[in-house]
Amino acid sequence: MPSDHTQQLLQQAHAGDPAALEALVRDHLDWITAHVRARLGDKLRRKEQTADLVQSTMREFLQYGPRFELENAAHLRALLAAIAENVVRGRHEWFTRKRRDMH
Repeated sequence: MPSDHTQQLLQQAHAGDPAALEALVRDHLDWITAHVRARLGDKLRRKEQTADLVQSTMREFLQYGPRFELENAAHLRALLAAIAENVVRGRHEWFTRKRRDMH
């Protein structure tokens, strides 16, 4: 895990500092990518790119993240993991419904 300057970077990012936001993404991108890749099942992996799901996760974080007061990198990663779970689950459900509707 990166050195824990996460709270400071989050505060700076929330204040509009693009360099702080870039640092947050850089610090956690490999971790969230590995997390999403590990959560994909074979069927969803054939239909979705890991990078697209990571991008959706990060977009959700950027949209809703500032509402959360996070203390450190562990809390940030827990939030990113929860968002990723919702993104992966949502895509799985979308493909499942689509397959069911096609029959």
